[in-house]
Amino acid sequence: MSDKIHKRMQDITLGVNDTPIALPKSVFVQATRANRLSIVGTLVNPRKQNMKAQINHLPRVWGMEDTVVGRIVDAWKFQFVFQSEESLNLVLRHGPWSFSEWMIVTHKWIPNMSHSTMKSIPLWTQIHGIPSQYLTLEMVNVIGRSLGHVSGVDFNENATRINYVRVRLDWNIDHPLRFKREFQFRHNESAILSFYYERLRNFCSICGMINHEKKECSLRFDVGEDDDDAPEDNDEDNANHGADHNDDGNQDDENPDLNENDNVKMEKKKIMKIDARLIASISCLSEAFSEKYFSLILDNDMSAET
Repeated sequence: MSDKIHKRMQDITLGVNDTPIALPKSVFVQATRANRLSIVGTLVNPRKQNMKAQINHLPRVWGMEDTVVGRIVDAWKFQFVFQSEESLNLVLRHGPWSFSEWMIVTHKWIPNMSHSTMKSIPLWTQIHGIPSQYLTLEMVNVIGRSLGHVSGVDFNENATRINYVRVRLDWNIDHPLRFKREFQFRHNESAILSFYYERLRNFCSICGMINHEKKECSLRFDVGEDDDDAPEDNDEDNANHGADHNDDGNQDDENPDLNENDNVKMEKKKIMKIDARLIASISCLSEAFSEKYFSLILDNDMSAET
């Protein structure tokens, strides 16, 4: 038998009803002490994010590759262990973080961390369009709470110019993002407010979820989206196209628009391929810039602390 079969044979519940084994309290104290200076997190889109690559990449972005230890806890969870409270808090302050252009969940470790905590990402969110006559701290809080749990507000009622206000939302990754909502301030007065999520990376532009891309969305065809990822014409299609032409290569008069439509489709596909290469190049440059920019921030913060 293969190792996989032997392993599967042992996946049984034999022993689960035996008397529980009590562990000494000192072990829990030691484990708490060992994990106190750590960040735990999960990937938001595992299909696009490699756990091992992310473990190696983020400490370099933080400029802490020699002082931070990353490890994979299970198939969905990772952990980074720090040497000081200052460096841990520095990383949390500059979050949220992403990898491969998709968001990741990161939180400071606490004992018995709830499942709901591991489902939230702190997102500073700009709110644009609140009518000036209603622009108060309480109004900002009420609007923020209509979007999600508010853990912070950045708003100065005495400022001379306010283009937007900011709220810190603990966003549940199982909920879809919304970028515009209509709010009714009075019976006959309403306004459409816009939201901009700072440091947000990829998301589905059809449903607003941040755990998959547009082409994987189950609502894609419900809203009539074009199949941008359709494969190239196969041999049978090419043969059918050829049947619409005469022996001398001229197009059949019965189908005057067929060749023109095919040319348009081919040009669109070429443009899409060029756009994809440009986006990939820009993404690489963006990650390189982010690494350099954050390193500079870390240097400045460390200098300020010393």
